[in-house]
Amino acid sequence: MSGLNDLEEKFRRLEREVNDVKEEVNSDYSDRSEQFSQSSPISSGGIVGAFKTSLADLVRWINGMTGATRVVAVVVLGLLVFTVIGFVLKLVEVAISLAVLALVVWVLYKLFFESNPSNPN
Repeated sequence: MSGLNDLEEKFRRLEREVNDVKEEVNSDYSDRSEQFSQSSPISSGGIVGAFKTSLADLVRWINGMTGATRVVAVVVLGLLVFTVIGFVLKLVEVAISLAVLALVVWVLYKLFFESNPSNPN
């Protein structure tokens, strides 16, 4: 009979642990939903506030990792940041090239199509 009592006790402990985990998840979820509602771009300074909140969450996430995974996460995030910066610089390069091309086309149009030929008469 003591084996049955031990099983019942283990079952009760397991049930308490599951309930505790459920409560933690629910409290984390409510905390995050409150944090999300407080950190909306409208209420906390627009896009800059949302960026700061996201950056703080990212730093917290990285700090929660162990040594090797932290290094891998930092390297991957660094590569991602450099890729995004490269993409933005390429977009700026294309915009400048298009502006120069438009200027050249405009000057050529003015020279060849809108010049007033002098009347020989």
